[in-house]
Amino acid sequence: MIIIFLLACGGTSETGDLAMPVEVVSCTHPYSRFEAVVQVEVEDEVTWSTIHFEISQADRVWKTRLQTEDQFYWWTRMQLIELDCYDKLEYGVIYE
Repeated sequence: MIIIFLLACGGTSETGDLAMPVEVVSCTHPYSRFEAVVQVEVEDEVTWSTIHFEISQADRVWKTRLQTEDQFYWWTRMQLIELDCYDKLEYGVIYE
């Protein structure tokens, strides 16, 4: 199992030189400051069996499994109560 952890402060994060895997994570507040929408997209040349995503802030942790149709492009959309995109948060992408 390969584990890659990244740190981020709100907004959108993307790998800089388009080296694989390409990970795009965005955090927005389209409806309310107390409800965040987190969208994750991962693209890779390797066929992974599962990719998990974890995001945390203070003592709160949210986890999910990304969806795919071809094992090369993965995605998810999460609506998270009490996540503040403008405050410090941490996230990780876990490849299996």
